[in-house]
Amino acid sequence: MVTRSGSLSILLVGWVFCLSSLLADEPGSRRKDEDDAKRIQGTWTVVELHQVNHQPTKDEREYFRSGGYKITITADKLIHSPDKSEGKYRLDTTKSPKVMEMLVDEEVVARAIYDLKGDDLRICQGRKHPFGGEAEPPTDFDIAKAKPGTFPTLFVLKRDAAEQGEK
Repeated sequence: MVTRSGSLSILLVGWVFCLSSLLADEPGSRRKDEDDAKRIQGTWTVVELHQVNHQPTKDEREYFRSGGYKITITADKLIHSPDKSEGKYRLDTTKSPKVMEMLVDEEVVARAIYDLKGDDLRICQGRKHPFGGEAEPPTDFDIAKAKPGTFPTLFVLKRDAAEQGEK
């Protein structure tokens, strides 16, 4: 026979267990963010670039093969080599696929999904709708599956040879 105080104790133990499970996940998520934030830093060569309704020209393909387009990722910026343009970003590893948000003055202007495996990185970036609204990330790395009216860009990158194995 369970007394009223006994069932209250069981309820309290269950609540504490649930709360501790939730709190235990939080540091793990932060650890994943920190791991990716460190591992993603470095210089990356764009080896492929895919866009909706655009096939790369022969010159574009040769440019990528030559290693001419690089993206340097620091702790908080993406710097594109062709024009030295740069922008801030932040990662969210709690989503699946993982999300990268591009920022201007702390406002999200674009969202991307990313996949980081060793010296290989894929970033599929969506664009903010020109008439306002949320900057939705693509749902898939296959741009052929893009929602109508969206124009994601898929960057396929390799860590620069000089940095391979360091991260």
